[in-house]
Amino acid sequence: MGLLARSSSQVPPTHVRLEEPRESLDPDCVGRPLRLTARRIGNFLQSSASAAWRLRRSSLQTIAAHVAAKHDQLSRGPAESAAHAARAASAARVAPAERLARLNAGTAIDGVAAEASDIGRLTDPAVHESVRVAALAFDRLRPLAFSARDRCLHDSLSLVFFLLAQGLSARWVIGVKTNPFGAHSWVQSGRTVLNDQHEYVRAFRPILVV
Repeated sequence: MGLLARSSSQVPPTHVRLEEPRESLDPDCVGRPLRLTARRIGNFLQSSASAAWRLRRSSLQTIAAHVAAKHDQLSRGPAESAAHAARAASAARVAPAERLARLNAGTAIDGVAAEASDIGRLTDPAVHESVRVAALAFDRLRPLAFSARDRCLHDSLSLVFFLLAQGLSARWVIGVKTNPFGAHSWVQSGRTVLNDQHEYVRAFRPILVV
């Protein structure tokens, strides 16, 4: 379908290690009251709308490059971040004939995920409380805009944008399985799955990790 692609640029394939999912988000794991502020509600509505718009107008390759650049801005200085974003945008411009999926486990699509030096900077084995709180707030707000049922891609991208709006980050993952074939998307921080059950997502083989 041309959504996942192999880059025609000189950027070498990027390998991102995704930790094995070991736990799901527990509503009782947060040690402080969950506040649904006006700002948080606004971030949610904007994130949901932005995710829907990008999924209608762009390929996953382009969206992944955008998310990678946003993550990069959280971990780099302004000058270094601008240069890295330019490389990601260049890698996203690929010829339609070369848009092939990379099906190696743990292998990111060329040029769109974090560089090897970024591994461990976007996530942490112990999920930070602020990420858990934000993910729980997202779960509470979800009925305002959509249902997660059968809309895992939109749900996951919305959550990623919601976290980014609050200066937080987590891995956006797309995986596939066979027998029978299926595709799924989820958001993961460290070993914790933020918007699904870890037992379920372990059945899928990651083909895109941003």
